[in-house]
Amino acid sequence: MRQRTYAELQHEIEALQKQAEDVREKEIALVIGRIKEAVSFYGLVPADLFSAPSGASATSKRAKGASSASEPSPISQKANRTARAKAKPKAPPKFKDPSSEKTWNGVGKRPNWYVSAIEAGTDVAELIISPAESMA
Repeated sequence: MRQRTYAELQHEIEALQKQAEDVREKEIALVIGRIKEAVSFYGLVPADLFSAPSGASATSKRAKGASSASEPSPISQKANRTARAKAKPKAPPKFKDPSSEKTWNGVGKRPNWYVSAIEAGTDVAELIISPAESMA
């Protein structure tokens, strides 16, 4: 038996990789079909698959017949509350309007009092809250 050349082996590898990719695509299509069938049969929602803790199901907590794709599941509602609860705390104020005592932390849209003060020629340094003021 003669030994194959490097080029022959490379050609065989390419052919096998193409064959493997074709088989993979067919298997993926079959798996997706089975998943869609199960999702439809059990009335699953995305939260059941991606947000629910292991062993818990949003559909098991929902009343039977109440599965609606437009209704947020209890799990997704809880996830939203948890995300809001873990949100970063507000930044402390950095600027203060001397006339109204309104403050701004420098994040987001500039408030009208800040824009008006700058347009009126007030120096930004005059609006900055000093460390002593911020502790008071």
